[in-house]
Amino acid sequence: MNIPQISVIVPVYNVEKYLTQCIESILSQTYQEFELLLIDDGSEDNSGSICDHYSNIDSRVHVFHKENGGVSSARNMGIEHAKGEWVCFVDSDDWVEESMYKELYEEAVKYDLDIVDTDYDIINAKGEVLNKCHIFTNDIHNEVVECNRRRLMTMGGSVWGKIYKRTFLLKNNLYFPENLFYEDNCFVPLVYAQMKSYSYIRQCNYHYFVNTDSTTKKKNSSYLYDRFEIANLLKLRFKELNLEKIYKEELDFLLILNGFSGTVNASITTYTYINYDILQRCKEFVKKEVPNYCNNRWYKCKYSFLERILFYLFQINIKLYVVGFKLAQKIKHTI
Repeated sequence: MNIPQISVIVPVYNVEKYLTQCIESILSQTYQEFELLLIDDGSEDNSGSICDHYSNIDSRVHVFHKENGGVSSARNMGIEHAKGEWVCFVDSDDWVEESMYKELYEEAVKYDLDIVDTDYDIINAKGEVLNKCHIFTNDIHNEVVECNRRRLMTMGGSVWGKIYKRTFLLKNNLYFPENLFYEDNCFVPLVYAQMKSYSYIRQCNYHYFVNTDSTTKKKNSSYLYDRFEIANLLKLRFKELNLEKIYKEELDFLLILNGFSGTVNASITTYTYINYDILQRCKEFVKKEVPNYCNNRWYKCKYSFLERILFYLFQINIKLYVVGFKLAQKIKHTI
């Protein structure tokens, strides 16, 4: 095999039910000059064996077995072993359109880009499309408009659905923070903050799987504490890069999102019980880090008037906020 132009990195952990579909969608690409790096992160089911099977029948597939260290360590291992000029990431329960890498690669080569973005949809276990997520209204070709950069920085973390120039990642020391959850929330804003060239293809090329079974609510809410660490890491990295003043509004919103609003919502909607210690931490965090959060332009843009009223109520009385939030959700679902 010639030196691959693209390295597709897939972290794998206990996903035997979904892994074959993911791998097949990548190997079926119309563009063939790629390598597929399957990073088995200490799987305890048959995922590792499935990876080995594909490496035995397709020379483009390379498998790395490692002790469990989390998705960040798996992705970082992939970056370190990648040989392609461009790198992309796929989650092991997702899948991609067969022309995705052809379209993104041709755009990347044409303009020698740092990043090419594309759209995604969200699909549940029944195969129903819950949402089609479009970043912009039109294609963007080799253009970094500052207002677009700022918007991208505040959109949250989705490392997949993109192609990155590998030297861009290495030059800017863009790796995933290890031993933390919500790692994308740190990686992606820093990528957008430092990119020098960018394109966007307005087409749903990536399919993001989400298990919407209401019986599968998570029990361990302790992972949410990592969101405060992510917020602190973002603050540190922006300061190190001398970007904290240039992108103050965007950084402040990222602190709000990770240390306050996003954590509050996740605590109430994602877990089987409400961790009031985390909610108290949220209240203290935003008071310390972004005391004037109500005036942040992105906060006012992305949250409805009702949501902002509820967050104001949160500052007065957390338990009253929880009651108001649940009532608002109930009304929303009956409309």
